[in-house]
Amino acid sequence: MKNLKYSLLILISAWGLFALGACKPKQTDPSKLTMTSPKGKTTVDPFTGLEIMVETAEDKKFKLYQGPEPPRQVTEKMSAFPVPPKTDMERRDYGPLEVLRAHPLGKVQNMGALTISFNQPMIPLTDLEQEKNQSIPFSIDPKPQGAYKWLGTSVVAFEPDRRFPFATRYVVKIPAGTKSAVGGVLKEARQFVFETPRVTLHSSLPYGSQSHVIPETAIVLIFDQHIDPTHIASKTTITQGVQEIPFTLVPKEKWKDVKPWGKQSKNWKADRTVVLQPKAELKKDTSYLVTLKRGIR
Repeated sequence: MKNLKYSLLILISAWGLFALGACKPKQTDPSKLTMTSPKGKTTVDPFTGLEIMVETAEDKKFKLYQGPEPPRQVTEKMSAFPVPPKTDMERRDYGPLEVLRAHPLGKVQNMGALTISFNQPMIPLTDLEQEKNQSIPFSIDPKPQGAYKWLGTSVVAFEPDRRFPFATRYVVKIPAGTKSAVGGVLKEARQFVFETPRVTLHSSLPYGSQSHVIPETAIVLIFDQHIDPTHIASKTTITQGVQEIPFTLVPKEKWKDVKPWGKQSKNWKADRTVVLQPKAELKKDTSYLVTLKRGIR
């Protein structure tokens, strides 16, 4: 009986294993798996059983862009020996040389420098030390103390040490035939003129038509700009009628002693003031005329 039970158990187990083996998926011959589209084209791969990928309109929009170029390879290029001679390059024609601008012109008040601009470079690119040796393409008459300076290659300036003296007419000339650094030639001579302000009498002591002046009075002349006292004295006369009154030029250190203006001398500018002292006392009840001649500066 016991042996019968074991036999039944073995039989049941064997049947269970057979049933499990029967549950495997049924494999179909790939050659028989064919799918066709409505147009009759095969859409399934007969070997893999997978659907064949078909290019769509969206796929056509994709573009494969070219990647970056490969880096350049370092190579050595041998030069010919001996080195071939250089050929002359074609020279460009820049046309005639012209003056674009000159400053200042006419009557001027305040100015720092005289400048002239050209349409072509007048000097090669050099350092400042070499620029000092370059020729200057213009002249100025009269020429005050100062220095020329190149502001680049086509603009030249003249800077006076102090300022251009006033009451002076200056003439600037650029001769015909002046050449630029690139070969341009100035066809016609150019000339420019400018004038600095004339000396003007700012005030005087005694003032014009003043009465009740003491006979010992000094004559004080105050100007609007720097002047040379000796030059002013040489251009000044004091007259009574047709008689000329002699006088002396009072030095600055004695201004405080002149009558009756000595106390005011501390307010006078030394480079703009001239003090004249008649050699004899002036007459009472008499009119005198102080005259400044033309050409003062």
